[in-house]
Amino acid sequence: MAKVFISYSSDDKTAIQEVSNDLTSMGHNIWFDHELVGGQSWWNKILKEIELCDFYLCALSSAYLKSDACKRELSYANALGKTIIPIKVVNDFDKRFLPPEISKLQITDVESGNKKGILALINALNTMPPSADLPDTLPEPPAIPVSYLSELLLTINSNDTLNQDEQAALIFKLRDHYRSSGDATGVMQALEKFETRKDLLATIGREAESLKNEINQHSNTIDSSQSTKSKENTTHATTKQETEAVPVFRKFNSVDEVKGDLKDAINTGKTDGAAFGFGVLSFLFPIIGIVLFFVWRKDKPKRAKLMSWAAAAGFIFYLILMSEDGYYY
Repeated sequence: MAKVFISYSSDDKTAIQEVSNDLTSMGHNIWFDHELVGGQSWWNKILKEIELCDFYLCALSSAYLKSDACKRELSYANALGKTIIPIKVVNDFDKRFLPPEISKLQITDVESGNKKGILALINALNTMPPSADLPDTLPEPPAIPVSYLSELLLTINSNDTLNQDEQAALIFKLRDHYRSSGDATGVMQALEKFETRKDLLATIGREAESLKNEINQHSNTIDSSQSTKSKENTTHATTKQETEAVPVFRKFNSVDEVKGDLKDAINTGKTDGAAFGFGVLSFLFPIIGIVLFFVWRKDKPKRAKLMSWAAAAGFIFYLILMSEDGYYY
């Protein structure tokens, strides 16, 4: 199957993991960067994976469009003539600001829960021609992107001994970067690397652990808020559905139509536990059906609907009989 490279922003890592799992389950070989910026060897590994891939997926979001690393990866993939497939993982960007390499390409929407988009992506990977062979002479590779966090990581990953002031300064800068940018994923990975240093002082280690707890607590608060909001929306939708007005009367043109509609109503009502006997009773004595409709319309809407249909059918049935016997004109 195809070898697929996914270029993404670290802010969208959770969404990318879902996409990767779906594609992997279909037999595709997926590669995306699981690590944070770690120096030139890290960047060389990314460029090598781009050179080897059959398809280059760029995971679009506002964070992706702001990422210098993602821009350089896309430019290199385009220079290599790779088959580029843009996918939308977060709908928070303006298409007018897409880079020229992908502005004219069709974007596949694979936001979380959009299985139709995932199927469209899988179909594209199965039907589109893979990237052509690499040119004899490779284009000039882009330089490693240098960001504020990557500069801190260069210090964290260095073999030079860090004194207490230098270690404290790193914690201060990481905390400041997190609070100003919200880059929880990047800072957490940096802290984990920082805690592996052999010269890490105990007091600084406690500061690092405190910052990790702050990030986790904030993430849990956001998740809890989103979960509560989702439950509220579900409850509101259910309440609205249950309290919708149930139509009582409809027009019938013949006795057969009355019988057929009553049969359908009974079959439908079974999903709410409605009994055949109540339906027949409401048909024979419509006034009872109307009473039952008002009794059950909130707690058992489907059963109430059945009673209303049976009562209405009963009324019309009697009117039709009276008309056919000459008592009704």
